[in-house]
Amino acid sequence: MKENLKSMTEAIGASETTVSLEALSALRESIFLQLVKDQGDYAKIEEKTKDHDFLGKRMNDILQTMRDAMEISEDQLLLTTLTSKRQEFFLDLVKHEAQLLPEALEAVQYSKKKGKIVAITSSGTSKYINLTLDIFKLRPYVDFIVGEEYVQRGKPFPDIYEKAYLMLPKVTQITKEECLVIWRW
Repeated sequence: MKENLKSMTEAIGASETTVSLEALSALRESIFLQLVKDQGDYAKIEEKTKDHDFLGKRMNDILQTMRDAMEISEDQLLLTTLTSKRQEFFLDLVKHEAQLLPEALEAVQYSKKKGKIVAITSSGTSKYINLTLDIFKLRPYVDFIVGEEYVQRGKPFPDIYEKAYLMLPKVTQITKEECLVIWRW
């Protein structure tokens, strides 16, 4: 696995030890290519997905779009298999390469000190979110999480934020207008 990660990071010009969030996005295609090599024409993806905005989309939706663009059928490659293998690659990458954004820890610490409720909403899985909380020791500062499996539709739909709002403790009486989304890409 580590050798695959090394070759993929080198392929996109990232160092083996430092992969930024932007590089993680580029790795999506490299990981996908590793998973579907010999399955179809990868060159078709670029042409057929040039008008797609994958930013913030659930990985399941992205993988399905990319697989469909390569004209690989569900019978040839189950989406559940593709998603599972992709998650295995990605979680290994996160364990070894991910870095916390500058001042992120200070921001959540400050928010908790001020008595704010802190939630993590992500198009990623809860497994990924929880791994990230553990790696960066953020768990004490986060009240709850909402991952892709909590909602039926990914971004750009607001479902994930609506779900987080509904999960707020009822005693807080916070209105939607008082909620703040911090988004970094």
